[in-house]
Order: sequence, then C-alpha cells, then structure tokens
Amino acid sequence: MRRSEREIKDPVAIEAILKAGEMCTLGLIDGTEPYLVPMNYGYRDGVLWFHCATEGRKLDILKRNPRICFSIVLDYRMVRNEDFTKYTSLYRSVTGWGSVEMMRTNEEKIEGLDVLKEHAGFPGDYNYPESALQRVVVFRVVIERLTGKQNV
Repeated sequence: MRRSEREIKDPVAIEAILKAGEMCTLGLIDGTEPYLVPMNYGYRDGVLWFHCATEGRKLDILKRNPRICFSIVLDYRMVRNEDFTKYTSLYRSVTGWGSVEMMRTNEEKIEGLDVLKEHAGFPGDYNYPESALQRVVVFRVVIERLTGKQNV
C-alpha cells in the first residue's frame, strides 16, 4: 500500500467496517472487461452474503468466473480547501477478494437471507414463503484476503 500510514492493520477495526457497512461494490470479471455492481449485503463470521433476481448479467458473469473483489466504504467525506492541491477525502474502507458460492437448497438460502435481514437491522424470525425462495438467488463470498485503509 503506497500510503502505509493509512493502512488499517487491526483486524478488529476491519471487522467493524464489514459489520457497519450498508453497501458493497462487487468487482466481477466479464471476459476481459471489469464489471462493478453496488449491492446491499450481510456479513457474519468472515462471509459476505448477497441476494438477487434469478437472471441477469451479474449471474451470467459469476457462472463463468466466480472470482470477485469487493469494496466497502464508510464515513466518506470530501474536505475542500481553497488550494485544490490540498483537497482530501476522509473515509474508512475495506477491500477484499474471494470466490462466490451459490446457495442451492432452501435451507442455504434461508441462512443467507437471515444474515442479510439481521445485517439490515431486522431482528427476529421470519417465515420465508416458498414462492419467494424460488424467485431469489442467494450467494456468499468466503473472504480470502482483506486490506483496510482510512483517512480519519
């Protein structure tokens, strides 16, 4: 990392960003072209969970190549200055890498949906209708590598 003084080395601080974030940008590889997708997510125990419709470009890409990277940014704020060369940004962020695993059974989907629901602040049990489970794809990313960076 070029700005080593901004690197977050404390795993607890990195975990806090993963737990507090609301949006994650997924970086996918579509042949030779990058493809970015902002998504809401759930996080628990080193795993990011996502859900989406049963068809679309994102799923087509992931079927061909399940490798992804992702970025989560918190507390972003631009700090302006009369001297443009002294503009800066304040933020906390995590970038990570991993592979997507699709959930096949209703039990697996429910596990992921529960993580998403809890991460979004909806506690308690929920009875997912069978029709809803058939209309959703749930996938997870087991995180293989993480870096954190901040300017606070």
